[in-house]
Amino acid sequence: MKWNVWHSMGLLLIIGLIVLVGFLMPSQSYLATWIVITLILLISVLVIGHGITGMWKGALIDEENKISLSRFQLLCWTVLVLSAFLSAALINITNGSSNPLAISVPEELWVLMGISTTSLVGSPLIKSNKKTKPLNSLTFKALMKKDYGPDKIGNSGYIVFNVSQKDASWGDMFKGEEVGNFTQLDLAKIQMFYFTMIAVLSYIMALGGFFASAASAISGLPELSASLIALLGISHGGYLVNKGIPRPANAGK
Repeated sequence: MKWNVWHSMGLLLIIGLIVLVGFLMPSQSYLATWIVITLILLISVLVIGHGITGMWKGALIDEENKISLSRFQLLCWTVLVLSAFLSAALINITNGSSNPLAISVPEELWVLMGISTTSLVGSPLIKSNKKTKPLNSLTFKALMKKDYGPDKIGNSGYIVFNVSQKDASWGDMFKGEEVGNFTQLDLAKIQMFYFTMIAVLSYIMALGGFFASAASAISGLPELSASLIALLGISHGGYLVNKGIPRPANAGK
């Protein structure tokens, strides 16, 4: 654990900044309020990740000491939706609303958060089953000796892990996770990454226009296209199904 007094002070400062923004920013610009709140929440994620792992990208590192695509996409949506809701609440307080938290969240966003959470929870469940599978690891050991070395990677059943969190890289989001494909691109991951980024950027633009045009108290957040939700659902489903297919490379007897 790398957590120290500076991380605690940093979180307290972040809370203070949110309160300060609530008092000062909404009357000036609703759009600027949302942008600043989003940046503050992103900084809080960095501080927490650094406090746990000693690295700024720590919040994205999973149990295999790799940067996780499912963690990345869930954090994107969590920060985006939470920043929008918090900004709307601060704006309502500034406008003297009697119930500043009475902000409706579109059903599509709840569905999207559910899909993202399912991927985050389902991925470790699928991998936990593969970690118990016996493996004839001669091929894996030969590859380790040639390109990696036992000080870099190891395996638990079919699953390959990094020995150190310091070896976690952004490329982990696009590679396979098993002995049979950990050196190859995973197309299901690439598809989910692109669909996620398209959806996130689309909603960022929608929120930007929404807060720029808002002139009074806010009663609800903008909706997300149902067709985009369907695409994300298909992408996440394909991601989990693809993850469930074993790729042992010389499975044991």
